[in-house]
Amino acid sequence: MPAGNVASVPITGELQYGMNYSQMATFAGSLGNWQMSTLSGSATYANGKDRFPFSMEYGGGYNWIIAGPSYGAGLFQNLFLSQGIVWRKWNLTASNDISYLPEAPTTGFTGIPGTGEPIGVPGPTPPTGQSILTLNTNVINNITQGTLGHTLNYATSFNVGGSYNIFWYPDGNGLDMNMAAANAGPTWRLNARNSLVANYMYSQFTYPQYNFSMTTNSGTLGLQRLWSRKITTNISAGPQWLSSSDKAVVPSSVGVVVNASLNYQFQLNSASVTYSHGISGGGGYLVGAELDTVTFALSYGF
Repeated sequence: MPAGNVASVPITGELQYGMNYSQMATFAGSLGNWQMSTLSGSATYANGKDRFPFSMEYGGGYNWIIAGPSYGAGLFQNLFLSQGIVWRKWNLTASNDISYLPEAPTTGFTGIPGTGEPIGVPGPTPPTGQSILTLNTNVINNITQGTLGHTLNYATSFNVGGSYNIFWYPDGNGLDMNMAAANAGPTWRLNARNSLVANYMYSQFTYPQYNFSMTTNSGTLGLQRLWSRKITTNISAGPQWLSSSDKAVVPSSVGVVVNASLNYQFQLNSASVTYSHGISGGGGYLVGAELDTVTFALSYGF
């Protein structure tokens, strides 16, 4: 290599980053008067490639308590990485999301209010398994997942996926949990507005502290409908079988799993309502739970 020349690897794509400082105060709440400062930073990157898309999102910072109880104080971090491969009729996506939080997440990508993230805009990761809002419980959460899709013809496609989720409470004040899941099913395009979706899902929840595990198997059939360019709905339902390693604690049973959503897309804004019913892992404080969850999200673009 001639003197003065430096080898480099070209990096293309879009990188955005920012810093934020905020102060929040709550008066006459259930915790009394409470004030907190937050210093945070965020960064996102996407390479913009059609065949090998890669994206990264990071958010993290530190919370200081100015007055009141010390709930929520400390370091918080979240890093999400995703790599895709698109080849003719095949598409493959692998991702990993790891976070460290001083409490259960509430809003935005990091799950911490006051970081400057738009309220109502979810991160790229699935909803958290921590279904109970907790304070002063440090938790490490890692989700690794992959999906593989294949388009069979104009009207039929098939998808298969798997994930592994780790909940670890390093202070010992929560119930550690490991979750393994797999799903598979076809989608049939009935016409320009309607699609029929079938899905099978297997989930296993393991609790190392109690040497206990439980397993669910579910099968659903659903309909996706495009009412207009702005409005879409999804609804699916089916049976869910539950079994466990200790039937005296959690007996075998058969229930119902239901998922439904309504999405409205404006030119710059969007709104959605989702509902789900089924068995979850308990979120660190229960050995499983049957939950009904309703979520509303609104995004306004200036």
